[in-house]
Amino acid sequence: MTPHFPLVQAMLGIVLVAELYLMRSRLSGDASRRADRGSLRLLMAIIFISVGLAWVVGRRFPQARFDALFDMGPAAVTGVYASGIAVFVAGLALRWYSMAYLGRLFTFDVAIAADHQVIDTGPYRRIRHPAYTGSLMTFVGIGLCGGNALALLMLLVPIVLAFMRRIAVEEAALTAGLGGQYVDYVARTRRLIPFVY
Repeated sequence: MTPHFPLVQAMLGIVLVAELYLMRSRLSGDASRRADRGSLRLLMAIIFISVGLAWVVGRRFPQARFDALFDMGPAAVTGVYASGIAVFVAGLALRWYSMAYLGRLFTFDVAIAADHQVIDTGPYRRIRHPAYTGSLMTFVGIGLCGGNALALLMLLVPIVLAFMRRIAVEEAALTAGLGGQYVDYVARTRRLIPFVY
């Protein structure tokens, strides 16, 4: 399975441009409300480092390509690419829908608004962080299109760990800011995957 590097580059470009555009308008702006504790900077740094490492590993270790590991024919390779594109698009859609659903309450930095409330409908009905689920799905899609199992691991493991740290910071801030309302929400939902985690 020859990695489809132009496709991967295009996917990364879409994510980068969209996130930078959205970030400009979605930082809280009010330092007194921020509870980020550096988690946004850490997440962004790990994403950039992981993408770079995955790119290098994907090129340096062709023996870890999916077709080499799993003896895949052309139809299976096409299926992996198609799956990667589908997961990528679904992840972007989920992320953007989740952000839009929260409206002004969505910020890139962790911040609690004066009139903040728990949103437990729409994409937030079963999971607490659907925008993060969507982000992780985009990276899975990119990794599948990269076509290399080792590169996929180099991409996903650090990013998943960084998101777990970010979620811990965010949930601590929401619990402190919203109290029992958020504690009740946590008790009946999962973090990222409905019914699982």
